[in-house]
Amino acid sequence: MQTRDVDNVMFGACVYRQLPGIDGLQHECAPASRQCAKLMPLYVSERALKRGIAAKLVDAVLQYAFDGQTVRQVELGVAEHNHKHPIVRADAFA
Repeated sequence: MQTRDVDNVMFGACVYRQLPGIDGLQHECAPASRQCAKLMPLYVSERALKRGIAAKLVDAVLQYAFDGQTVRQVELGVAEHNHKHPIVRADAFA
């Protein structure tokens, strides 16, 4: 079964008919916090690292989030072992 959910969306990177990366957006359910969304855990396979896939996925998710005019804040969670990844730098989201 396939359903369309505009509040919760996944993006995939397609390279040579492979899916080396995914990321998504999850809206808050409570009406009072509908302007908030969460960036879902980002995954890029080891074979696809250092190709800019992570940045492009995050850009696509953020573009989708803010184009709808309902999201004003996107939360980013970072796994402890990924805190030094370039996409997590403070200036990446300035």
